[in-house]
Amino acid sequence: MAVSYTALETALGNHLRAIPGVTHIAWPNVPFTAPKTALWVRPTLLAARAATLTYGTSSVSGFPGVYRINVFGPKGQGIAPVSKLVDDIINAFRAASIDADGINIEVENAWRSSSLSDDLYFQITADISINFIS
Repeated sequence: MAVSYTALETALGNHLRAIPGVTHIAWPNVPFTAPKTALWVRPTLLAARAATLTYGTSSVSGFPGVYRINVFGPKGQGIAPVSKLVDDIINAFRAASIDADGINIEVENAWRSSSLSDDLYFQITADISINFIS
């Protein structure tokens, strides 16, 4: 089966879009105006180098990566709203079985990183470690 990163990103994006509380999404290369008073997210697929996996006399290619989701909230309103949405995103991906045009996407792990802040927004990142085999 041919590898389709387009199908992979579409499936991950559809899963993200279905999570309650995820209402404003800054998709890659799409114009977006960040809301000043609401939470919003920015997903990015960080694909890693494919690896050849050998099973007996057969081999397949494994495609690992990280689906990074930056979650933003208005600065000065505390950590709780952003932190809760990050928790909801992590839990939704951990419990997921995601399919992309017949390719099963395995969620290997999910975690949050440290928080960041700038003049307008407070941010926490959710990292979703994924793998699929072709």
